[in-house]
Amino acid sequence: MKAHGWARPNRVSILLIKVESFQSEEIDMYKDLENKVAVITGGSKGIGNAIAERFGQEGMSVVINYNSDEKGAQEAADNVKAQGGQAVIVKADISTEEGNQALLDAAIEHFGKLDVWVNNAGMEI
Repeated sequence: MKAHGWARPNRVSILLIKVESFQSEEIDMYKDLENKVAVITGGSKGIGNAIAERFGQEGMSVVINYNSDEKGAQEAADNVKAQGGQAVIVKADISTEEGNQALLDAAIEHFGKLDVWVNNAGMEI
């Protein structure tokens, strides 16, 4: 009998592998973020806001993009600063080249560089 073009197996085989010398090491994925600069599109609420706050905890500088929620963007910036980072907010339409350029320009103008770009903004279609 075929299901979706694949032959259905008559039996199931299980392979168990014993690994005795496996070693794991804990990797600190945030160790190199201090003094880095990030742009977060859609940073005024939800996941973008949480990312901004975490970046603040790591001592990053953050450009927080918003399209309509200026109050939310300012709250996100305040959270970044409260955590030890730096932040600015920028209203920009990231569906345009000009909007993206404005975010890059803000990072360079305020913090002198750009290290991380987080594409978080959602768009209604």
